[in-house]
Amino acid sequence: MFVSSRYENRETIFRSNKSFSKWEGVLGDQVMVSLVLDKILNHSSVVNIRGESYGLKNWMRNSLPRFRGGEKG
Repeated sequence: MFVSSRYENRETIFRSNKSFSKWEGVLGDQVMVSLVLDKILNHSSVVNIRGESYGLKNWMRNSLPRFRGGEKG
């Protein structure tokens, strides 16, 4: 309903770490993927950004245990 209410009325940004070819694994059905992409990509621009994810990099940096050299245990 969210997409339908905004369709051709407002800008909407979608982000995904999956390429379109992998969406069938997420949605479970190639027909559904085709329908969703048809609606999303109509009148749209696709920007493909390659590189390391800043969010993942920061999460990994803050979540991994740190080695503290010199401590005797």
